[in-house]
Amino acid sequence: MNQFKEKINQIIRPVIPFIQKLIEDLILILMPLKVLLVKYLYQFKSFIRQGLVQKYGEEKVQNLIAKKEKVNTSIRHQSHRILDFIEGKFDKKNPVYPIITIMWKLYITVIAFVIIYFFIVANNFLYLTGSITSVEDLQNPKVSQASELYTSDGVLFGKFFSENRMPIREFEEISPNLTDALLSTEDSRYFKHSGIDLLALLGVAKGVISGNNDRGGGSTISQQLAKNLFNTRAPESKGHLGKIKCIRLLNSKLKEWLTAVMLEQNYTKEH
Repeated sequence: MNQFKEKINQIIRPVIPFIQKLIEDLILILMPLKVLLVKYLYQFKSFIRQGLVQKYGEEKVQNLIAKKEKVNTSIRHQSHRILDFIEGKFDKKNPVYPIITIMWKLYITVIAFVIIYFFIVANNFLYLTGSITSVEDLQNPKVSQASELYTSDGVLFGKFFSENRMPIREFEEISPNLTDALLSTEDSRYFKHSGIDLLALLGVAKGVISGNNDRGGGSTISQQLAKNLFNTRAPESKGHLGKIKCIRLLNSKLKEWLTAVMLEQNYTKEH
């Protein structure tokens, strides 16, 4: 075992100076961007504070800031405890230690960013990401149906529509063969997931990496319903960040995921 570790160290040791130099260069490149970002964040915080003071008064805002500082202090304390625990699991003299530390810090940062961003999208924080489907919308969906014209004696003369979604009153009205065909082609794991099929998403990622595009998409039927029925890509769903194309696409996909999960929570698989 010691010989194996020594061989690993012999392989990794020459690479460590290169990685450290790469990280230092990245820090130097990103430093001006950090300064600019801090400047705009400070201006943004000042703007938000002025708005809160006008609405709630100086005293309430000061109390809110004090509570926020307590929360931040607690988060920092817990973060240091976690990092100390992680660092205690590794030998600091080991040449691999700096890389492992950076990887853990990066991992924790990414997880925290994902959680915060999901919160922003789910709550349309500061109108950044646009509106999202509510529980009331799920319970009372707006279904586009055709306008029908009748003659004076009650005979259907014609229909006008851009979309004509005919609601099915009972699930039993649908042929089981049609249901099986739909599930086999669109969502074979329909009864095994809760709106998002992680295995299908991993399959899509694997197909993209390997260049095999025969696996199809990773969207579930619930996600397709969320996109088509509740129009998660409508103009009013863009928000301030929607002006950036890649962010707009990301937000739309996240809203499809969140709406799909809400659909699964509010309805059964058959109804």
